[in-house]
Amino acid sequence: MGFFDFLKKSAAPAAPAAPAFPLVLAADAKGTIVPMEQIPDEVFAQGILGQCCGIDPTEGKVYAPIDGEITQAPDSGHALGIQGVGDVEVLIHVGVDTVEMKGDGFSPKVKVGDKIKKGDL
Repeated sequence: MGFFDFLKKSAAPAAPAAPAFPLVLAADAKGTIVPMEQIPDEVFAQGILGQCCGIDPTEGKVYAPIDGEITQAPDSGHALGIQGVGDVEVLIHVGVDTVEMKGDGFSPKVKVGDKIKKGDL
């Protein structure tokens, strides 16, 4: 073993960072918060997909609530899945029955695999 061989060894991959709880999410849109129980979609109102809230938007823009990677981006543009630090998963779903719009009115700015930062459009 040579003197500088320690420099040639690759370091073990770092473990993913654990999220700090409570995890603070930014709002994904400007508007009025709607409590989970008042969302007009039973899947979300009952928390079937997890804890959530709604936002009655005042503009047609959606922002990243956390840093992460886009893991889901259906062609309809009505939803996005984001994988954040420590395997925290966030689903952004726009509207009620919007999947039936087949993309009309949506212009996604990201695609699967894109890295995003909190606040990105």
